[in-house]
Amino acid sequence: NHEVKKSTEEVTEAELQDFTLACERIWWLDDGRCEPGRDYQLQPQRYKRSSWDKGDEAPLPLFKWVKDEVLQRETVKHFISLLDNYVAQTGTEETYTAEEHREMNAFLDACCRTRVVRYLGLYLQRKGRIRSQTELKSFLHDLWFKLYRRETHNDSSGFEHVFVGEVKEGKVIGMHNWLQIYTEEARGELNYLGYIRPRRRATNPLKHDIADEQMLSVQFVWKGHLKPVGTSFIGPSPEFELALYTLCFLFGERENNLRLGTYRATIKCFHLGKNLGTSYPEEAPMDQDEAATRIQSKERARIVRKHYAK
Repeated sequence: NHEVKKSTEEVTEAELQDFTLACERIWWLDDGRCEPGRDYQLQPQRYKRSSWDKGDEAPLPLFKWVKDEVLQRETVKHFISLLDNYVAQTGTEETYTAEEHREMNAFLDACCRTRVVRYLGLYLQRKGRIRSQTELKSFLHDLWFKLYRRETHNDSSGFEHVFVGEVKEGKVIGMHNWLQIYTEEARGELNYLGYIRPRRRATNPLKHDIADEQMLSVQFVWKGHLKPVGTSFIGPSPEFELALYTLCFLFGERENNLRLGTYRATIKCFHLGKNLGTSYPEEAPMDQDEAATRIQSKERARIVRKHYAK
């Protein structure tokens, strides 16, 4: 069994053989991960049975509050500065100003000082993707910020799609980051409509409300356009998601089943030519044991109902 050494950045042979173990490692190395009730508070309100359920089940915002201290953390502060650098509509060519280039550099410099991204750099070096740690920043810059064609010349990038979001043919695509959802909600640009009830809980439902879950599928309207369902981690640092999706893009498949702490997630990852088209989490499918338990509980409930119906 892979024993996660939570406090060390050393890359193990097991992790080199199985990148999903590297993904698990960076979950534990994420010093910037926020905790519900301490660093932020959600108010999920009513759930929807599926993404087909329309209507606003949430009169209140998704985020009740996020601590100012969180927003002033180095990587978070620089991450937020990048969120207004893009045109939402696909088919509109993007350009970077000198100021925006400085913002990208500041963000990547801050990320490269974290344990998560230092580990990622060592991993990429051991796998032969970079020759030295000095190449890491330019490698991440090209992967995430290099502009490419989604509909027209240079109208998209991996960062814009995954973290900021885009509008294509009247629908929101991408936008899988909790800090972007929070900032757009605070600006009045995003209207949260409710969450999709998860098949399983990572937190104990007897002790924790759904607001304590750190992976949530939500429905919202952004800039007047609907996102029927989008799944996001809630609370991890920007550098964690940057590193996680980088690992999945370079070493994974279209669907990557991971264990991240108490969470079982499937990270979807799609290439657009040689570029990172999108990457985002989804709830992992049930395994055989979980499915059997679900069937048994339904059968017990059926027997109880039958008994009391007599």
